[in-house]
Amino acid sequence: MGFVVTILTFIVIGIIACICTCVCCNKEPSANLFPLTLANTATICCWMMWAIVYLAHLNPLISFTTPSVDTAEKLFPPFAISREGFEAITAYDSPTN
Repeated sequence: MGFVVTILTFIVIGIIACICTCVCCNKEPSANLFPLTLANTATICCWMMWAIVYLAHLNPLISFTTPSVDTAEKLFPPFAISREGFEAITAYDSPTN
């Protein structure tokens, strides 16, 4: 639902931008084409950027991986947990069938 609502929002913003462009830059019919093209292009580019970011958040390319005990000990020596605690955490995180 959020994707469709935002598409409609960008369409409304584009229409408002075109109306403002016609009101503010009303010279002659052939001179209005360039500002209208800029308003439409800006609206479409903003929508495409939003859509790419939205879709990238739906399916991230990098998934969470649990580090090994050795990596945790090297990165955070004061906060390293024991091997038994680490095995309990990884056993809890792993899916069971």
